[in-house]
Amino acid sequence: IRGRVIDAGSRRFPATASISVTALSPTGLGNTLFSDPTQTYDSASGIFDIRDIAPGSYLVGAALPERSADSSDGPAILESAVLVAVTVTDSDVDNIVLAVRPPMSMPGRLRIDGSQPLSTVPGIAHMRVELDASINGVVITNAPTPDAEFRWVSADGAFILSRVAQGEYRVRVTDLPPDYYIKDVRFNQTDAFNAPMHFGGDASTPLEVLLSPNGGRIDGTVINEKQNLMAGIEAVLIPDRRRDRTDLYKTATTDETGHFTIRGIPPGDYKIFAWDGIEEFGYYDSDLIR
Repeated sequence: IRGRVIDAGSRRFPATASISVTALSPTGLGNTLFSDPTQTYDSASGIFDIRDIAPGSYLVGAALPERSADSSDGPAILESAVLVAVTVTDSDVDNIVLAVRPPMSMPGRLRIDGSQPLSTVPGIAHMRVELDASINGVVITNAPTPDAEFRWVSADGAFILSRVAQGEYRVRVTDLPPDYYIKDVRFNQTDAFNAPMHFGGDASTPLEVLLSPNGGRIDGTVINEKQNLMAGIEAVLIPDRRRDRTDLYKTATTDETGHFTIRGIPPGDYKIFAWDGIEEFGYYDSDLIR
């Protein structure tokens, strides 16, 4: 895999760049190869060359590390990065351009559907809006990109996400109360809920996140082929049509009576699966949940 790294801000070739090649799998990311910059990257031309890559689907990334501002001996901090999806077949892949832009700050606002004041939402102080890197709408777990930092700005729901790298994202809200769900997301006045959000460095308008307190609830029981109640089994709720929307997957574990409850479910069509023994996160495999 060959290409060139360029600093999109200065239009120069970075003095150093860490090139990574990460295998894509049905459950997200596989093994990552972090190349030795002294052997694979030429700072004079910006060219990188990574050899002996087997056929498959990969994310090729370039990261520009910077050291802590208060200590030249401190650990390197991932300041900016870019990821590009690449498919390797039976020939070399050439002319990949990795244009790295510095991370930016993104303003946002979180609201509750209806007239409920934000201050009355249980645990609002602990909620965080987060961005999950994705490729073609599919969330990529543990993608080698900087983590955006969330900060509340005011009691009316205004917040700031800092250190946001360019790229594609799905929006997630952590620590939601049990019956709440994300109803809508808008970025630059476009739908960023049904489709992924594309951030190219321009945050002229806020990221708008709308929550609803009226999520659905499913109660159920898991039994085996002998009609025995199954305790400690994970029930997995998966969208019936949009299997790529892993952000909508929900799980619950059965109690000693085989009972489970899943709450905060957005409107839509779903299927529930349960297995007596499955590899961890195996339900992300599309062949398993046909």
